[in-house]
Amino acid sequence: MLHDKLLMSLCINKAWESQTLTLPNPAVAAMVVDQNGQILSLASHQKSGLPHAEVLALKEAYFTLTNDERIQKITDSKALHDFLSANHNEIFHNCSIYVTLEPCTHYGKTPPCAMLLKTLSPKRVIIGALEHTHNKGGKEILKAQNIEVVSEICKEQCQDLLFPFIRYQNQKKFNLFKIAQRLNGDYKSGAISSHEARIFTHKQRSISNQILISQNTLIADDPLLDSRFATEPFLQKQPCIGILTKNKDSLAKTYKIFENKREVLLHTHTPILQEGFNIIEGGWKLFQSFKEQIDLLLVHISPTLRENANQYGFNYNGKILHHQRIGEDVILWIKNS
Repeated sequence: MLHDKLLMSLCINKAWESQTLTLPNPAVAAMVVDQNGQILSLASHQKSGLPHAEVLALKEAYFTLTNDERIQKITDSKALHDFLSANHNEIFHNCSIYVTLEPCTHYGKTPPCAMLLKTLSPKRVIIGALEHTHNKGGKEILKAQNIEVVSEICKEQCQDLLFPFIRYQNQKKFNLFKIAQRLNGDYKSGAISSHEARIFTHKQRSISNQILISQNTLIADDPLLDSRFATEPFLQKQPCIGILTKNKDSLAKTYKIFENKREVLLHTHTPILQEGFNIIEGGWKLFQSFKEQIDLLLVHISPTLRENANQYGFNYNGKILHHQRIGEDVILWIKNS
């Protein structure tokens, strides 16, 4: 049981790397482990409509076990299902499959993972959280195939992972507030996030329905608010922009976001957020305006300080060596870079 929890925790961490990027799908990760306990693959679902975590993990594990390069060229989910079903030769028979969410049973944008696992017939399938949507029933399908199924391993952490997905399903929308700040809480001293953090933010923007900022942010930063750093498989689209302003007429149209015929909505009162994935970016005063509507707060912390931007009055560039949760707190281990 302890070994299963340790391996499931690796899957959970992997799934968080794609959190919200898979909406309206859940963030899920899967792992394939051989009979000797060696990890053959670890993968997470990347984007709605693309192969699920189990399929990506099985693809990687298949190549590791066979060195069959044909599978490397396949990216379509159904094609991967068909290839693995036709060519597995029982190589997964002694393997264990770990997955943070019960394998799906519904044929939607992709074929059902439970049916693929039934065909491949691994020795064990270890599940984190059980499905409660139309996709439930994978556990029973696998058990009927005489596959050993262990469920609800690290159940609470896997349920936490599903929070954005469940909110989206129940409300038809998910509202995320994102703020980037330095070690002392400064969020006004120019660009703060690292390049990797910007890529993640721009991926989020690329699948969002709307981004909201305040007039203060517009005036101070003149942001582009686009998704130019988004990488494949995400498109570099320009999301709809909303600006919270006290006076629509006083807002000059010379800012960057008004270029290229972008859809920009001006709000003189805090708007009720509509359906879809809404991102609000800004400082704590803006958060206060929206706090009753916010589903999840995402804080990017840069291990840096900037001279003249705070009372400390000096520059510091740190490197995060490790982060961990203690109780309700998160602690960062930082060294001078």
